[in-house]
Amino acid sequence: MSISKISRGLVVAVFAALMILLIVTDLRLLFSDFTLKYNIISKIVYVVVLLGLIIAYALIKEKLSKKRVKKVISLTYRFMFLITITFLAKLITIYTTVNDLSSLSTLTCAIISVLSAVVLKKIIYNISKSDLLSVTGMLMFALIPSIITDKVVYFSMAILNLSILLVLMYMQILIDELKQLRLKTKKYIVLSIITGILIGATMFFNLNSVIWIIIAVSLMFVTTNLDKTHINFSNKIINNLRQKNKEMLYTIERIYINKIFISIIIMLVFSYFSYIFLNFAVLKAYNIPVVTNVISSIKEVDGNNVINNIKEFKTIDVSNIINNTKSFLSNSKGYYLVLSIYIIFIEMLTVCLRRRYDTKSTIIKILFILIFSFTVLFGLDISIYGSILTVLLILISIINTSNLYLNRDERIKLLNS
Repeated sequence: MSISKISRGLVVAVFAALMILLIVTDLRLLFSDFTLKYNIISKIVYVVVLLGLIIAYALIKEKLSKKRVKKVISLTYRFMFLITITFLAKLITIYTTVNDLSSLSTLTCAIISVLSAVVLKKIIYNISKSDLLSVTGMLMFALIPSIITDKVVYFSMAILNLSILLVLMYMQILIDELKQLRLKTKKYIVLSIITGILIGATMFFNLNSVIWIIIAVSLMFVTTNLDKTHINFSNKIINNLRQKNKEMLYTIERIYINKIFISIIIMLVFSYFSYIFLNFAVLKAYNIPVVTNVISSIKEVDGNNVINNIKEFKTIDVSNIINNTKSFLSNSKGYYLVLSIYIIFIEMLTVCLRRRYDTKSTIIKILFILIFSFTVLFGLDISIYGSILTVLLILISIINTSNLYLNRDERIKLLNS
């Protein structure tokens, strides 16, 4: 058995254990909650509205198809429908929950959320190649209710969500590029730089760099069949050397390096450059009162200082882990229960049907495991990280579903959507 298969198996095992923890804890919360009736009604409304919008989208798609509308026009109409629904849903959520938010700020937060929804759809489609599944994920994200009332916390959470989703999207594009063997282009270097810059942005908005370092190391173990490269010396350099030195250069040229290793180094370097640049830019922008107030407030949302929390971290306190898990689940009791049960069920089917775990879905699971673990172990601010954990659970549930669409060997689509 290869290292990549063992690594992916370990990730799935740890992820499944976390899902079981969420299920058990959520069940205890539900049985001890006197507002259970209200929770059930709100979840039913959520499901009904979600199904209604999915059916409406499918009907619009079918109607446009029957009228033989050009593909570009059909895509535009469908995309505008999704954007409008997402924008209105997020606008209503922000307006009704977040306090003391100006009209411009409300509009800005809604636009950021719409961009996150679009990126989420692209991530799902990249893996599943299913329009209906990607639309389902986008609408699930659009209809997520919010309990955050503080405007700075909400803005910080929204921008962090967008930054992390952009990192995942570009990381997927990078993996696709590296899977094309014997390519002579340097596109993977550009993609690595962009991904690194975006990682720096997530670090600036309080996602600790340790998480990305662990993911970078994990990439070397869970990826397979990626392209390799080697160093080429120009004839001009070689011709000016002695024979002994020429032979040494020829030997170096025959050494092949995995491109993922180069990409990881580039990502890590540019992530720290990006982080330093953003901090420098903020210092320069302190002459602008609006920027000063917003950035200072975001930096003060600092239940997120992982380094300080790690220094104070001495032993594993099970009661703290349970309490922090309850804090996360209390954002939406029952919602996480259904998602977790569904994910576990699909994971079991995946094993029984011998479906293969791909690199992209494994990376998303690793990211969820790390953010969740850091949050519950070090007591990070759940209001900041709870949203991205929810988004990652939605991503994983949809992606796991897509794995059942594909034949294990031929990778042929079994269901059309």
